[in-house]
Amino acid sequence: MTRVGYFCSYVPGELLSACGLEGIFLSPSRKPSPEVEALFPVPFCPLAKMVGEEIRSGDFDLTLFALSCDASRRTWETVRNFFPQKEILSFEVPFGDSPLQIQKFSQELEKLAHSLALRQGLHPLEVEMRLDALLPQAFTERKRLGELFFEGNLPGRTLFGHEMGKTVSPQKIERPFLLSGSHLFVEELATLLTERNIPFVEETPLGARRFVVVPFKGDLTPSGDPFLDLARMYLAYKFPCPREWGMRLKTLRELVASLKVRGILYLYPKFCDFALYDLAHIRRYLALPLLPLEYELTPNIPQWATRLEAFLEVTGGA
Repeated sequence: MTRVGYFCSYVPGELLSACGLEGIFLSPSRKPSPEVEALFPVPFCPLAKMVGEEIRSGDFDLTLFALSCDASRRTWETVRNFFPQKEILSFEVPFGDSPLQIQKFSQELEKLAHSLALRQGLHPLEVEMRLDALLPQAFTERKRLGELFFEGNLPGRTLFGHEMGKTVSPQKIERPFLLSGSHLFVEELATLLTERNIPFVEETPLGARRFVVVPFKGDLTPSGDPFLDLARMYLAYKFPCPREWGMRLKTLRELVASLKVRGILYLYPKFCDFALYDLAHIRRYLALPLLPLEYELTPNIPQWATRLEAFLEVTGGA
């Protein structure tokens, strides 16, 4: 099966499945080589540099870029220009969830489906029919995960490495901390929390942002156009990332209130504008104890552990 690497939660797994492709979510942990790091500006997103290294040295067949932020766009430009031997495809992700933006995203997804179908030797209409058959069950599964998540039944690492259709074991968690932020080193911070028996839920690209739709949005009524429905599911129903602050604030408020979240641990890469704006908004509007943890190309576990201990004293411990 063709392996497709990607690193954005707006890449639709349902479309990859309809094309018979295996999606590989990239969350690299190794530092970029000097050769790759030199291709990027010096003060620039560590995720872009580490993903660039992962693409250069990875063994997947195709890389799919969702052009949703400056870092993804620069990584796409770098790979396209300096690694011409690597096969890549890209599509634009509009900001917002207005009818116009959803329609634009639908058109982008249809063009992407056409390119993937031709690559796989499939007729585009066959892919469209497969997608139409997949979507109702996929949305139902995502909504089920969303309900469990907002009820506090998907704690800790439950959704890390999850595959749609895979059975999850609900486990109730009481007054957890919320682990939020970016792709990199989430596992390392989760290990730190687990070792200290600190209850937490996560909303990161490794888990909830990829698999959960927000329950208060209701059902997704089929429109008869699977690409439009897919666009609606990802722009209007998916757990939003920091680029969609209006919907994100409402979603985070619902989650915090539902789970009685005690505090937020926010993991973010240096030089990431979206993360810094997100952090400022969370600090201003959620009025919860907040521990920002910055990283560049490596996690600083000893420093994180020290700061975590101090944070727990302020918030009443585990």
